[in-house]
Amino acid sequence: MLARKYDLVIFSQTVQDAVAKGLIAQARELHPNPRILTIRSGADRQLGSPTYEVDLNNPGGLRSAVARILDLPQYHSLAT
Repeated sequence: MLARKYDLVIFSQTVQDAVAKGLIAQARELHPNPRILTIRSGADRQLGSPTYEVDLNNPGGLRSAVARILDLPQYHSLAT
């Protein structure tokens, strides 16, 4: 994140919440209103960013969630 600005930062469900929170805070310090998506499987993640719950019956679901976030003209933190 220090080397360049990314259009979207995605955290998988394997990233521990404490680590994800620290990286999200760093992203917010570096760039105003970063686009962030966290993936979860089962338990809800309270990280202050949109989340995508893994759905094995919908293989294109993650792609759709990413497209929705990237298509927003100005990103705002909203639940998905």
